[in-house]
Amino acid sequence: MGNRLFYTNAHVVLDQQRIQREDGPGYNQWILVGADDFDNPVVSLGTADEQCVDKRYKPTPWNEPEPHDVALVRFTGPESRLGAPLPISPVPIKSGERARVIGFPGGAVLIEAWGTDTDVNAERILMTRDSGTAALPGSSGSPLLNARGETVGIHQGGNVGRLLMQAVPIHTALAGCPI
Repeated sequence: MGNRLFYTNAHVVLDQQRIQREDGPGYNQWILVGADDFDNPVVSLGTADEQCVDKRYKPTPWNEPEPHDVALVRFTGPESRLGAPLPISPVPIKSGERARVIGFPGGAVLIEAWGTDTDVNAERILMTRDSGTAALPGSSGSPLLNARGETVGIHQGGNVGRLLMQAVPIHTALAGCPI
């Protein structure tokens, strides 16, 4: 998003906080890594701190995708290790448009899952993904990009058996955790 800020899902941030709090209360800081699909070593990019969790987000015990599942995080490592920020689409995505999730689940493999937006409203984007592609578990918080490469949402989850993926619209994220 620029200025060392990026969006992810609130459930990713809150799950991380629960893990870190086992060691005691304190400042929530993550170590970010960069990796690729070519078995090159994982490289530390630095750390990141939570800046905001959308106050409207209400988690469920079943980890179902919920509206306003948004968090804003600030990268605290050397800026030279950051890539260029992804552009934000000036207009919301519409039903029938093609989009893709770029994910890196578990740091294991870079994935690209394409789909068609089937149901879009102010709180969610529901997509039917293309057969043969999947946004695998661990892809939560990945960007949802339109055909022009602009960020239109934040991937929340999917249902592999039903070929569905769900995302939070980027304009909902911007409203809940402004930059």
